[in-house]
Amino acid sequence: MSAADVIAAARATGSVVVGAEQLTLIQATCARIGRRAIPLGEAKVAVGYEEGYGPNLDDGAITVYELPPTRLVALALCLTLCQDGAHGPPFGHKATLAQFDAAITKLRLDRDRTAIRETPLLNAHVKGALFELDEMGYISLQADTIEIGPALAGWSNADWALIDELRETQLEVET
Repeated sequence: MSAADVIAAARATGSVVVGAEQLTLIQATCARIGRRAIPLGEAKVAVGYEEGYGPNLDDGAITVYELPPTRLVALALCLTLCQDGAHGPPFGHKATLAQFDAAITKLRLDRDRTAIRETPLLNAHVKGALFELDEMGYISLQADTIEIGPALAGWSNADWALIDELRETQLEVET
């Protein structure tokens, strides 16, 4: 496959499997066109914008989709469970659905001390958002595991730095 084909396939599907020698070619091609090739492990690569080359989100011609609150909560829980600051984005840990359920329950109990502890149905609407986040490429949901998806691999370093800053702020509030 040519570099252009690989880049197009990665943009269309979220990620593509490539060989080590092809990855170097893809990275060089992406650098020339204001994109970046992000290795995801397992010989996969995603394609995102190079820092500063993304769309101008203030442009009136661009419509920015905002995730509804339930999906935002699910995404925040996935990032909390999966993001690995030690190895840098987009690499992360795999989390289980049981860990996700426990995180939802903890979040609900932290917000409302009178909440019922065992309420899988109360967690269902947030857990249901996982399927939509998987379809959008924000996460990868396989069997009973969750991991960071190819769409998040394309986030800029500034986006990931903001996540780290929010995490640090949260830790300060908790202590």
